[in-house]
Amino acid sequence: MAKKTTARKKATKKVAKKATKKVAKKATKKVAKKAAKKTTRKKKWDWKEGITGKSKNRKSPFDTMDEVEAAHIRSVLTAYGHDIQQTALALGIARSTVYRKMKRYKIQ
Repeated sequence: MAKKTTARKKATKKVAKKATKKVAKKATKKVAKKAAKKTTRKKKWDWKEGITGKSKNRKSPFDTMDEVEAAHIRSVLTAYGHDIQQTALALGIARSTVYRKMKRYKIQ
């Protein structure tokens, strides 16, 4: 009887070792995936940067969409006496979006 119990103990130890190895492998894979994601994340847009890169130095008779949108928001704001709620209703966007775009285009 003693031999059977020691054989069972050895077998359970082997199974436990295999299980811990599998868990350890999965954990290292997860850590590696997280590290890879962190390195490939894009930089968040900073509105203080404004127009950068190619569009900053472009020479074209046409306005960019940002310039057109900023001018339109300015004109609607002045038409409604800088009332944000009325401006948002006229533009068909949320009030918070008007505030965000004003911050983006540096509209006072």
